[in-house]
Amino acid sequence: MLVLNRLVVGGCNAPTTDGRVFGKGRNTTNASSVAGAQSGTTRPIATPRRDLRSMLTVHAEVRTPLDQKLVWGRIGDFFAIHAWHPDAEHTERDESRNSVRHVALRGGGEAIEELINQTEQSYSYTMVGGSIPVRNYQATVAVTQDGESGETVVSWDAAFDADGIPAEQAHQLITGFYEGGLAAAVSLRSEAIREQGGHRSS
Repeated sequence: MLVLNRLVVGGCNAPTTDGRVFGKGRNTTNASSVAGAQSGTTRPIATPRRDLRSMLTVHAEVRTPLDQKLVWGRIGDFFAIHAWHPDAEHTERDESRNSVRHVALRGGGEAIEELINQTEQSYSYTMVGGSIPVRNYQATVAVTQDGESGETVVSWDAAFDADGIPAEQAHQLITGFYEGGLAAAVSLRSEAIREQGGHRSS
């Protein structure tokens, strides 16, 4: 069972889809909203240091019994988000900047993001261009283990400002993208069982 925690907007609780179980299909409403929010136009995004207390913040996570190394093996490649996120059409590494990826979104639009830190089971990145209506965006994807339950916890955190649209709309765009991605990251249960040396039940 997937558990989607509450998300935070600027330090305040905001209503979200707690306990919502996503199907196998992609979340087309969120994908089209993200891709079309700025009519597919691409522009540079400045990322100066900001006081996080004044920015929009998002925390999303899912919990799964799947092994954390298996989950990280699925999502840990910064340059292969299209392999697991249903709203990422394809990813290309920037030819001139080896740490930058160009993510083409289903339905149109693009996110240009730069890897700024990576550990054994997490990475952090900033958005440096694209068509998403946010700025000063920095995010972290991580896979950890709950010491009490033993569950694998997959989290996605970000801080950013809205750019040209209302703050709540920007929040909805980012949280929708995160929710769809996290659900997909742990949804391929039968494939994971085979990878762990188990077998498919009939």
